[in-house]
Amino acid sequence: MCVGMELTDEQKKRIRLNRDRALAIRRKREEERRQIQASEDERGAMGGFVPGEAAVGAFVPGVVVTRAEQVKGVPTSTGSASTPGRKKLEGEFKKEEEEEDIELEEFERGASQFVSKKQATKMYCLPEGTLSICEYVEKSNPKQSKWSAMKLFHRSEVRRRSRERFGGLEGLREERERRELKRFERDFKCAEDIFEKKSKR
Repeated sequence: MCVGMELTDEQKKRIRLNRDRALAIRRKREEERRQIQASEDERGAMGGFVPGEAAVGAFVPGVVVTRAEQVKGVPTSTGSASTPGRKKLEGEFKKEEEEEDIELEEFERGASQFVSKKQATKMYCLPEGTLSICEYVEKSNPKQSKWSAMKLFHRSEVRRRSRERFGGLEGLREERERRELKRFERDFKCAEDIFEKKSKR
């Protein structure tokens, strides 16, 4: 039987700090959302509804209206995910990447500007708590349309948060290697336990 390793005090402290940081960011975003909602309510009361604009979280056929779009003031419209509003939001992230002199890893060269949750946790070592405060777009699942929509995170934001968390590119690489080694050791221990039990029979 494989037993999980106990966390060190340093790891526990880092987890607490990251959780507090994530909660602070979540509170800030919640406050921004309330302010946007209050201004929308005020405009609605004054009869200032603008056709084509959507409230936060509103359903617009074929488009996912995210809080990020409302905060950034990106116009939304009906149509596909390639509407002008969507392109503008994605373009801002791309521009942000081009402006910064970022050293890319091999797997990032020529890759999509979006990453799945699985890749964000495996390659960028980000926990679910951090991903829950990241901006994302939703796309219908290519494997099965009836399944819930996939969350795709902006690679530039995931990369930035990951490198901040682990102290730069080298820190991220070390963390990834450490996790790979830990997985290998755990799998090796499980295999050892299985063969040990078989040999005793």
